[in-house]
Amino acid sequence: APCSDDPTSPSSSTATATARTAPPMYVNMPAYSSPDLQHILDLVSVIAETHGTAASNQMLENVLNQLCKNDDRRQCVQQALQDGWACQQMPRSRFSTVYINLPTRPDRRESIERELATAGLMHEAMKLDARTGDQVATSLVTEIWDSTINAQYDRKTLPHKQLVMSKGERGCAGSHLVLWSKIASFDDTERPWLVLEDDAVLSEGFRLRCDAIIDAVERSFRPANRNVLVYLSTDVAAWREDDQALTIPVHLKQPYPVKLREAAYLWQTAAYIIWPAAARELVAHLPISAPVDVFMAELVLAKRLRAFVPNPQIAKQAVPFANGDILHTNVFAPHVRVDQKLREQLEANQRLIDPTASCGGFTESFSNKRAAERAAERSTAHVQTPKQKIARRKQIRAHNLEQHLLFQNQQQHAQLRPRLVQHQQAA
Repeated sequence: APCSDDPTSPSSSTATATARTAPPMYVNMPAYSSPDLQHILDLVSVIAETHGTAASNQMLENVLNQLCKNDDRRQCVQQALQDGWACQQMPRSRFSTVYINLPTRPDRRESIERELATAGLMHEAMKLDARTGDQVATSLVTEIWDSTINAQYDRKTLPHKQLVMSKGERGCAGSHLVLWSKIASFDDTERPWLVLEDDAVLSEGFRLRCDAIIDAVERSFRPANRNVLVYLSTDVAAWREDDQALTIPVHLKQPYPVKLREAAYLWQTAAYIIWPAAARELVAHLPISAPVDVFMAELVLAKRLRAFVPNPQIAKQAVPFANGDILHTNVFAPHVRVDQKLREQLEANQRLIDPTASCGGFTESFSNKRAAERAAERSTAHVQTPKQKIARRKQIRAHNLEQHLLFQNQQQHAQLRPRLVQHQQAA
């Protein structure tokens, strides 16, 4: 199992019982409520591993006869076996897959498992029970973060040196840390890991594209130098433009062409691929001192990690910042409209260290109203709605046409003027 209860002790496991005890062919088995039914599946999996498919048919039948007296349960087990054999015959991908899900959100678990099944990855995927903020030690994930660097890239926010991380943000960071700690224990030559959050939506041809992306990265970097993250779903704030920036060609023909471009600062952790060398780099910079995507982005900006983004992106977040369990903390600029409920949540969260925090004072840092208005005007001066952009283009075209006609009239008048002078002299 890839998951550990304590990041400093990778030997302990927190994967679900299915992922912990079952071989790859049974990783996708549903979480049966009956313990003895799970025991049957475990016995069958041992027989299948020991004797193989062809030699174990009679033994499997004996197990079913002895342990499955009920026809419904027998049919359920037989269907599970059939699914297992089909999964066992599927070619294995070039990466290991794990998804993060809160036990209290079975709806999102069903959603990500549908995505994995469609992509042909459910038979080898493993589940990590997400942590909550109360389960994460402050020595691993801090309670306060400084948004100064992040605000330089997020124009909707203002810098603040003592923002209180929400419990959801700390739990999310702790969940990813569990995975990094386990992945970091692997050798550099081991396969990379695909990490998915339970609201990820995967594109068509996802598995094929991932295999090609991994092949391209591993051709470009030696195992020890693969401190690389590939963000399959992200919001890029800045691309890397210096002399060492890379654009990696991916040898994948139609209908799924893709190429990788290096980013300098980016957000979101809904879907990414990580190598052991990159996991060790992340763990080396503990504690996590910001929301997990900001923590990773700052290491990318400092060139401790290299981040690549496929074009086009091959995954997305279902509904970013909605229907989730995480309060995303920030100080919003005055020109940004903030929902009243969100304002109150941010205010209550910040009051944990600042009893004077209020909607007006916390979401708007400018006390001078005119200064706030001028700042809003500057920040929105270049922002236009699509209708405004179309109207502006029409206005420019009309102006250009008017100038062109005027110029033509001036030329024609210049050509006719000598004749007009001659006519007047003759008259």
